[in-house]
Amino acid sequence: GLANKKWVGSAVFTPYLDKLETCTCEKLVLSAMLNSYVEIFSNMLKESNEIEGLLKGIQASVTQLRETKYSKEQRTLEQLQEIKLTNVKNNTIQLGAVKDFLSVYEKAITLGQRHQYLKGTFTVKT
Repeated sequence: GLANKKWVGSAVFTPYLDKLETCTCEKLVLSAMLNSYVEIFSNMLKESNEIEGLLKGIQASVTQLRETKYSKEQRTLEQLQEIKLTNVKNNTIQLGAVKDFLSVYEKAITLGQRHQYLKGTFTVKT
């Protein structure tokens, strides 16, 4: 099974479990949008001097809002990006992910109202 030493490597995903932030999906999406606006305004500043003052003011306001009211969401987005960029085709990463699996799955069950989506596939303590 998955406990076989050939499938065990260094932890890949469990380090993120200790870093989980409590935030709403709505604020997380808004935070991602604010990031996009900062990037859009930065690109617009490179291309146009006509409205430079206005864009810099808007960009500063968005950045301040993002840093003061959406800091948890920003950290969460950074973690999501790191997870998304994990090279899941790499054998070393796969071995570490297998080692993490039950811990991550148990946490997901707990947070997902204890639904067992893979019932009978393996034993999970709840």
